[in-house]
Amino acid sequence: MTDANLQITVSAGSEVLVLASFITTAIDPGANESNLGARIDQEGAGATSDCADTNNVGIIVGGSGSVIAANDPAFTISGSAAFVDSSTSAGGTFEYEVCVDATSTVHTGASWVADNISLTLYEVNDAGDLAEIYPTNDVTINMGDVVSIDPTFLNGVRKSSGAYDRNALGVVSTKPALVIGSKGEQGANGVPVALSGRVPVKVTNENGSIKPGDVLTSSSIPGVAMKATKAGTILGVALEAYEDEGVGTVMTFVKTGQYSGANLRDILEAPVNTIDGQPTENDFGKRVLNQFIKLNGQEVSTSTATSTVDMSEIYADRIAAALEIIAPRGLYEGLVVDYVESLKDIIAFRSDVEFFGRPYFNADTAGYAKISEGDSSVLVSFGQEYLAQPIVNVNIALEGASSTEAITDTDASLDAELLFQNDIRYIVAKKTTWGFVIQLNKPAPQDIIFNWLALAVKDAKTFTSVAGYSTQAESPATEPSSDQPQDTTVEPPPADSSVTTPSSEPTTEEPLSPSEPPATDTPTEPAPTEEPASEPVPSEEPAAEPVTEPTPVESQLPAPPPDTSQSDTTAPEVSTGTTP
Repeated sequence: MTDANLQITVSAGSEVLVLASFITTAIDPGANESNLGARIDQEGAGATSDCADTNNVGIIVGGSGSVIAANDPAFTISGSAAFVDSSTSAGGTFEYEVCVDATSTVHTGASWVADNISLTLYEVNDAGDLAEIYPTNDVTINMGDVVSIDPTFLNGVRKSSGAYDRNALGVVSTKPALVIGSKGEQGANGVPVALSGRVPVKVTNENGSIKPGDVLTSSSIPGVAMKATKAGTILGVALEAYEDEGVGTVMTFVKTGQYSGANLRDILEAPVNTIDGQPTENDFGKRVLNQFIKLNGQEVSTSTATSTVDMSEIYADRIAAALEIIAPRGLYEGLVVDYVESLKDIIAFRSDVEFFGRPYFNADTAGYAKISEGDSSVLVSFGQEYLAQPIVNVNIALEGASSTEAITDTDASLDAELLFQNDIRYIVAKKTTWGFVIQLNKPAPQDIIFNWLALAVKDAKTFTSVAGYSTQAESPATEPSSDQPQDTTVEPPPADSSVTTPSSEPTTEEPLSPSEPPATDTPTEPAPTEEPASEPVPSEEPAAEPVTEPTPVESQLPAPPPDTSQSDTTAPEVSTGTTP
């Protein structure tokens, strides 16, 4: 059986898409398998199609059925096929037919009729996308360029500017199959932006070589795409590979939208950091985190400077993870966790930290040291070296017989008394970044337990004593200022150099000076008043120190000029009167 001819005229370079289907009722096919089918016959321009010449094209329109016996009732068989006939590339008029004769069946000898046959022909070419016209003021835009939204005017586009450009809109079409829209009155020019289909896209390998199936996004080069490895706006899916240097083109299926990031399988297949061929990161979470850190640390070259790749963002009201949330950095307004752990670097707190529970530190921060009876030192070693010498504090600890037994006052007093009687003293010696030594001044009369604490302080300050500075020198000066009689007595002598001789004489006969106050003047009274102030320093020599101290005090207070004139006449007379 032959269907009516169906002709189509195509231009050079075009192909024909053939869509065929049939429905037929078998009429006593005998004992043959009812796997029947149809075929497409095609003749060139000017020739009449004839199913008898078996000039088949494409594939057989296969049907389905089952083995039946002779004289069984008839049943329905259907089939369909779709293929592209590329033999029409020279162009011209071609005629197609659906043939369901005996030569088109899988098993010959059957007799059957095609009740319904459908045949549709389409002319197709390499134009493979749907495009829409968008206005632009960028006259440098060419076919295959990646374009983004231009916010300076309505519906405008411009070349993409930066990696993972969130305003990326699409790709300028090279040969659209269908174009819609118009430029309108906006912009200096109009460009067809592919909305769907296949288009060639300019690409670069700055983010790695491109393989079929990789998603593409905008790169740091204006108008050029690259492979996307993290979340952000994408343009489509690459249909071919690109591993060359510089800028090239790849056929891409247009699929604009948002990308959620690299596939977990790709991350796990990435190379693992090794030392001497041995992997250093076997943990699943560490490998994923290492990949994220590498992605965030990528640097790309721009025309002006080197900048960090733009960060991608995901906004959500809630993110639930059954196992882990892995990221190189997290910013939270509030954070509630079971525990905090750092896999690689230290944890830095930028403000004060308040603990409501007990903070626990490692064994290098604090501990115990024991000096056994008869020994005089013990070495405390750190398990890990400090970056700088730590600040170490050591104290003797008197403990009970067991950690759970409460210590009694009697036990504590006996232990403490034994230490006091033997005058046990200790120092921290040989302190380094690896440890320190607790040194006693004599062998221990009994086992002595020490508590020690080592703290690492960043940029610790060291304060140094100042030469000539003493808080005791200021105390006598403040005391005379509080007593007016002393000030009046001390002021006259400093004016004359002869005062030095009398000042030494009263030192031998100091007891007479207190008796003179009523005889001469109030000036003689300051000497006894200064004695108690100087006595606290050396308690054994109360007489010598009070006399020597007033002398420097007088030298420090020769300020008042009126007293200097009187001191020339008065001071010598008073000193000679007291000496005998």
